[in-house]
Amino acid sequence: KKYLMKKPNPKIYTGKVRKNLDLIIATTSDVTGIPVNRIMSKERTDEVVMARWIIWWCCIKWLNLTLSGCGKFFGRDHATVIHALEKTSYRLLLDRDRFFRRNIEAVTEELGCPEIVPAEAHIYA
Repeated sequence: KKYLMKKPNPKIYTGKVRKNLDLIIATTSDVTGIPVNRIMSKERTDEVVMARWIIWWCCIKWLNLTLSGCGKFFGRDHATVIHALEKTSYRLLLDRDRFFRRNIEAVTEELGCPEIVPAEAHIYA
């Protein structure tokens, strides 16, 4: 059987949360130069995946969205979001990927969010 990815469910969030989520997605798109339709697609190239990681990291950190909610919005499950958060935190802690860190810093600066600190362990519980 071929693995079937769930369809994105952008209607999961409404109101202020949806407005902030759309702002994070648009800002990440502007900073990375990747169009929103590619970020929301099933595409799994490195650049698109990293853009999604940045979005999920910001959504968990500042919007307090659930792991499953973040995943459903993009047609993924909570395990995919957990993996992304672990990889993002790892990259930020080790500071090995300066391009990735610069992208996150640019997104957070553009959004006016607090300084970058790797996502805390309690979000995985």
